[in-house]
Amino acid sequence: MLGRVDRETFDLGGKRRSFTFLTWNAAFRTSGIAEGVSIWKGFLLGTAGGLIDWQQLDHYTAVTLALDETNRPVAVMFEQHNYRRTYIVGVDLEWPAEGRVGVDVAARSNEFYPHRPERTIRHAASFLSPDTVDYLVTVGNAPFRIADDITDPAVEVDYDLRFLPQTDAFYTFKGFLGEKRMLPGRSGPPGADYNTLPDEKPLRRQMVAFHWRDNDEDYVRWFKEPGRGMDKLSDRFGRMISRQD
Repeated sequence: MLGRVDRETFDLGGKRRSFTFLTWNAAFRTSGIAEGVSIWKGFLLGTAGGLIDWQQLDHYTAVTLALDETNRPVAVMFEQHNYRRTYIVGVDLEWPAEGRVGVDVAARSNEFYPHRPERTIRHAASFLSPDTVDYLVTVGNAPFRIADDITDPAVEVDYDLRFLPQTDAFYTFKGFLGEKRMLPGRSGPPGADYNTLPDEKPLRRQMVAFHWRDNDEDYVRWFKEPGRGMDKLSDRFGRMISRQD
């Protein structure tokens, strides 16, 4: 397990705030197709490659803890496919008494989710987009690019934490960290810093833009709203974390 520390200062809810972001990245030998994929999609994908070894190396697997100016836990971000899901501490997620946030790893796809002891189907898609946001947030119409993740934790995995410079190739390499394959999306990925589009890369933006609650119709509407949607999400996020004060 690899760790890094980032710090950002920005306007949030009408206030100038400073956050420290602690990120844990895991690395898996292979990345597969989500286990909840439908039978017919699984059959089609299986003709193009292995459902377990769809892609060599998976290091776009991360949990980020956001701390405020007093080093108080404010939010936790779980990386899931090509987007994240943010949970506000004390609003969406209770801070564990032992101070350790439980993380479940989805079968085959390696995506990270908040811990649940029982087998759980997690709604997922390849990207968070205007086409998929209804399904992910409100379980609306299911577009083609969805394949649900499944978590069924059996054992707790111990790990050693190591820190790398932020300039290390693990984060910054622009080539292929794994075999290059013919089908788009199957080649080994570049460094972990390329997990999302440049406009979405600042952690403060990811923290706000990927925060939604189940059946959050406001989020669906604002996500599809050009220009002002992000401002509305930021204002709401600022109000919600103010409940912790």
